[in-house]
Amino acid sequence: MGVYQFGKVWTVIIGALVLAVVIVFALPVAFLMSGTLGAITMGYLLKEHAESTHPDSELIETNV
Repeated sequence: MGVYQFGKVWTVIIGALVLAVVIVFALPVAFLMSGTLGAITMGYLLKEHAESTHPDSELIETNV
């Protein structure tokens, strides 16, 4: 096994480790953040819709 082949092995190992770290840490965080942004957007839009379609409802006051 020459020096060149040994370097290729380490490159593959480092690439696999980087990919594993991205899969384990970055993807779950990105998934949770996108869900949070979606929930914030839907909550805002639905609250605005409820206030505009039911202006005299006493239940609007319970929306915080």
